Amino acid sequence: MKFDVDLYKVKALERCEDPKEEHILCGFYYEVAGVDFLDVGNEGFAERLEYPINTYPIRPYTVCRNTGVKINGEYLYEFDLVIFGNDDRMGIIVWNEFVMSYVINPSNNYSSFLQLKGPDSHIKKIIGNYILSDADSKKFQKYSDDLDAKYRGPEPTVECRSQQHINREIKRFLPKN
Repeated sequence: MKFDVDLYKVKALERCEDPKEEHILCGFYYEVAGVDFLDVGNEGFAERLEYPINTYPIRPYTVCRNTGVKINGEYLYEFDLVIFGNDDRMGIIVWNEFVMSYVINPSNNYSSFLQLKGPDSHIKKIIGNYILSDADSKKFQKYSDDLDAKYRGPEPTVECRSQQHINREIKRFLPKN
């Protein structure tokens, strides 16, 4: 079994004075004196001590961890925008505290999720990253809004009750003297 150092890599945005010059970097995360860096070299930890380090300061709020799942030979990272399912739905990869694993969030506007190993969550391809690209985040928000516009929901039912019935129901919950 071969050790895969890529499992320990993260993606993040390079910290630059001009936000237009920021690039997406993939490498090993570390912090020195309160400043966050990525080492983009492909060496392991021992080799990095012997050679010059290719480090870049990063924006810490953009760090996306490796999920350990490979899609078509490419690792899946947090907040990756993916196409999944038989009907080519779009979703983002997020950590879910309830199930303690990465899941697919199929909409920006509500909080449902699909397990990565579920029958409806076959990931076909990775198309971007929600956190690292404004274009990808706008694309997913538009997709979510369009999905919501199509949804009609259950038909509302009209409930008509007399005031006498409502008073009787309320009395059931009041303390008895």
